[in-house]
Amino acid sequence: MRIIEIFRSIQGESSTVGTPCTFVRTAGCNLNCYWCDTRYAMEAGIEMSVLDILGQVRQFNTKLVCITGGEPFLQRDLHELVNALQSAGYQIQIMTNGTVFFGLMNSQVSRVIDIKSPWVLEPDVPKELESLQLSPVGLELSNLKLLSPSDEIKFVARNLVEFQWFLAWAKSVDLFGKGVAVAVGPAWGILDPGLLVDWILESGLPIRLNLQIHKIIWGSETRL
Repeated sequence: MRIIEIFRSIQGESSTVGTPCTFVRTAGCNLNCYWCDTRYAMEAGIEMSVLDILGQVRQFNTKLVCITGGEPFLQRDLHELVNALQSAGYQIQIMTNGTVFFGLMNSQVSRVIDIKSPWVLEPDVPKELESLQLSPVGLELSNLKLLSPSDEIKFVARNLVEFQWFLAWAKSVDLFGKGVAVAVGPAWGILDPGLLVDWILESGLPIRLNLQIHKIIWGSETRL
């Protein structure tokens, strides 16, 4: 499979935030989000076997492994890598945009799905929600039927309209009734986290604030 980098840090977001983690970043993505902070993952990367990846992961001595990208589900050997990591006793997260069908995946694996708003490919978000376009960009809807309590949904908002869109979409698919953790984060350097907190509280919904603490600790250019 094509790999950009393998490194150790702490998990900067999701329910495991702050946990020592080994990151396996795969190459390539099928989207081009305007605010993407990992554009270098669009590069070709290097070809690595599952055994080679497992060998490097073992050197870092963490229990948590996060497979990220790019888009990991574009890699045909992803399931083989997950099986190898599980057999070795690792806790596994897969960061995904949800646009590729998950297929059969062990329920102990946590899929963290980043939902994309209708404006994710554009530099700006409307200042008013004139109409509800409830379909996230590229989302494979059949993946929603495969969600389990170990999975998580996350969303990045740039303004109130984008946050309101997410709430409308989440309610339309009964997201809060699926038993998965839901988190919303502010687009780094665009939306004031304090404003987002106010909106979350006003919604009355079980949404967790998702701050990218690695950027708070080491700066906005930090790779994670």
